[in-house]
Amino acid sequence: MCKLKNLIKSIIASELIRKNELGRLVCRKIVGNTMMFINHDLTEHQQRILVSFVSPLHTNFNRDALYHPLYAQVNQILKCLIELNFSIDICDCNDLFAYKELAGEEYDYVIGFGKVYKEVLLRKKAKESILFVTENLPEVVERKYKERISYFKERHPNLPIVNVPRNDCFDMEQFILSDMAIVMNSDYNIQSMRKYIQEIYPINVNCLYNSAYTFDISHIKNSKRNFLWFGSQGTLHKGLDILIDAFKQLPEYTLNIYGVPENEKRYIKPLLSKNTILHERVNVFSQDFIDKVVKQNVFVLSASCSEGMMSGIATCMIHGLIPIVTKETGYNSCSCIFEFDGYKVEDIINKVNEISNLSVNELNLLSCECQKYAKQLFTNISFKKNIQEIFNKVLV
Repeated sequence: MCKLKNLIKSIIASELIRKNELGRLVCRKIVGNTMMFINHDLTEHQQRILVSFVSPLHTNFNRDALYHPLYAQVNQILKCLIELNFSIDICDCNDLFAYKELAGEEYDYVIGFGKVYKEVLLRKKAKESILFVTENLPEVVERKYKERISYFKERHPNLPIVNVPRNDCFDMEQFILSDMAIVMNSDYNIQSMRKYIQEIYPINVNCLYNSAYTFDISHIKNSKRNFLWFGSQGTLHKGLDILIDAFKQLPEYTLNIYGVPENEKRYIKPLLSKNTILHERVNVFSQDFIDKVVKQNVFVLSASCSEGMMSGIATCMIHGLIPIVTKETGYNSCSCIFEFDGYKVEDIINKVNEISNLSVNELNLLSCECQKYAKQLFTNISFKKNIQEIFNKVLV
């Protein structure tokens, strides 16, 4: 096994694999990314903690790539735990090798999610557990996702559908077993979790920010009829099909679509019309993001059925776009975030028509408010401050 593991590690390091995203993910899944005794001090007794999350080792590949905010989150979590003088082990949440590598280890705390997190709790290897939740309650996700699948089939009975599972990181057992939770979600979505976990600490998502961007509202007058969907995997769950169907009945408006994975394009493409345009994925840190995404749209939409504070919305807000979302997208209500009354096609049409009556001056003010709001709540600085405050309360 050791020879096989070393062989796969050498393959991962090859130029061919470094340039192939799927190859990297497959190899990483096989080899694992467990790191042990980070910040360990042999001269004193330290509390031990296991972080079952995503491994920061992923960021060794292609540093110019568009990373998910999870990588920034784990970076700040580790930084705070080091400052609190913990001896830290970290592994990918569903790492196939982690069970074996961590066998026999016992912890004061385990924080995170996934199969490793649950296994540690089932084996009673941690005194205290902190579930880090980036989704809605699994039973809620499952119920609402089934509703969306049925709604799609109702509207398009003859079209194929890609039923993409939400993920395999969370299940109900983790909620039942956990002592407390840090939840990246809105108060509305958190309510269903309180049945299982009493001690819940809300936290906001951290956005991605292009430092080359200079806030500008000059494009709003000419782009006020342009709407953006800025998403990722799980487009059915996120309601993209519903938005496309709605915009077919709104020919005077344009829906620009970014971030659809290749395997989901096959059921999205048959839905498209002249005013619903599917674009290639774009790197948030590129000039293309500023020129083609930010400066050519005014609104960002999400019709998600169940989310853990969808990070794409925060990323767009800090660049001045105005969000229109379902309550289940995971954002608390505020004056600069509009909400659909429901998730049906007619709900989308009604809200878009309502928003279209806003003047350019009103949109300019809303755009400014969005960026200000996002800078206060959705930066890495804000995330670090909040996670520090939570850790100071729960890690005693």
